[in-house]
Amino acid sequence: IDVKQDIVAVTSTLFIKPNGNAHSLVLNGRGHTVRSVSINKELQPRESYRVTPNELILPKIPEGSFEVEVRSEIDPYHNETLEG
Repeated sequence: IDVKQDIVAVTSTLFIKPNGNAHSLVLNGRGHTVRSVSINKELQPRESYRVTPNELILPKIPEGSFEVEVRSEIDPYHNETLEG
């Protein structure tokens, strides 16, 4: 976590082990701005994932276990969700 005067930069690292034959991943979250997504330490192009007001959607994920790193920014003065 990197706290600046008006934003907080957050890096979240998740180790994913899918159940069954998952082909996509949906992560819930709101009130933050996604800056980058990496899968297995490889930066993903912006067009390879979707961000909605409540979700980060990775429509294509690797087979088996993998690591996802999401870098985002939160405005601490307007974060009413208390997420992040």
